[in-house]
Amino acid sequence: MHRNTNSNSRSKSRARLVGLVLCAGSPILAGCSSMPFVQPAESRLGTEITTLTPPDSKRLMQDELWNTANLIGGQWKLEFSPIPYRCTTAGGDEGARYEGVLRLTDAVSADNFGAVADAIAARLRSQGFHVRRAAYTPDNRIVMGADAFGAELSYTRESTSTVLIGGGACVPTDYKKLRYEEGQELDRTGTPQPTAPGTG
Repeated sequence: MHRNTNSNSRSKSRARLVGLVLCAGSPILAGCSSMPFVQPAESRLGTEITTLTPPDSKRLMQDELWNTANLIGGQWKLEFSPIPYRCTTAGGDEGARYEGVLRLTDAVSADNFGAVADAIAARLRSQGFHVRRAAYTPDNRIVMGADAFGAELSYTRESTSTVLIGGGACVPTDYKKLRYEEGQELDRTGTPQPTAPGTG
């Protein structure tokens, strides 16, 4: 089917613009390639292959982000809406995964640094994540977890900011087809849709 050249050009421009906005919107996303857990396509994610569909994986990742945010409390801002990235499954197949970022907009208090980090680590373990603490100092907490299917979540709390970064399982799928379909939706709506538990 012939696609309108202007429409195609507009789509590419919009995709580039969204990418620039998302990358520039937060220091943690600087360059986007520096975002924790963004894996190159040739790097296999996880040790097992999931039976989830891409929409199911996206939903679980979204819910994990928001449920963790609710555990912490306060007001959160969606900083990077989940869109699919290419990945390679544990079995070496092409796949896609969704990633998203939430940032706490409330003032950060150092009073409960340890308690919150411990609660998040406990929640991740209860959800089947292997937890490792990348940093644990008097004024900084970083808690990271990953499961057998490549799903990951990180919590970073510093004296000036609190950020949650989630990455869903690497789901076997036709990545180009999925990205095209979601690109069409992006063209239709103009922006990636905000996410919250139980929503699209």
